[in-house]
Amino acid sequence: MNLRRLLLLLPALALLGGCLLQPKPAPRFYTLAAVPPEGQSFQDTALVLGVGPVRIPDLLNRPEIVTRLDPQQVRMEGNDFWGGSLKEGLLRVVAEGLGQRLGTKQVLLYPWTGDAGVELQLTLELLALEGTPGGEARLQAGWSLLDGRSRKVVKIGASRHALATKEPGISGLVTAWGRLIGRMTEEIAEEIAAIRQGRPNPR
Repeated sequence: MNLRRLLLLLPALALLGGCLLQPKPAPRFYTLAAVPPEGQSFQDTALVLGVGPVRIPDLLNRPEIVTRLDPQQVRMEGNDFWGGSLKEGLLRVVAEGLGQRLGTKQVLLYPWTGDAGVELQLTLELLALEGTPGGEARLQAGWSLLDGRSRKVVKIGASRHALATKEPGISGLVTAWGRLIGRMTEEIAEEIAAIRQGRPNPR
């Protein structure tokens, strides 16, 4: 290679070196947060409630946060991760929210051991938890309430909610997901309260 060609290549090599040496942004980690109930909660301090198991789609069962680009396209956010397991985070937030809304501290997370005295058990299947940063967040789930002793299904329900994000970026989307989970938890708490009081829920 002659000197002239070398001189022509130097700017390109310098640019390439700068790109390679540029530090990558630090990864960001997020967790779901329980939303405190609004208004007066149902008080049932004697209730022993079991929460779980929880099932989530394979698409969401990964460290990366997944966002929706359009009906056919999703995106794995390469620099935004769950600070733990999404499944475990969902289980924790739903259990915490139900305890707050039902006025009981006797909420057990699946799996529990032995005869824990569970009176009602919630099983949950998350069908969709998606959205676009700065756009709309969506949640869809199916759930069942089982008698803790007979294991018979007492109630089958479904929740479907959408909410515009109030903050930009992934942080705003995760916050909106927490609010949607809170709405679902409110629905489930109302059903549990109706069962415990022996009355039909008009919803």
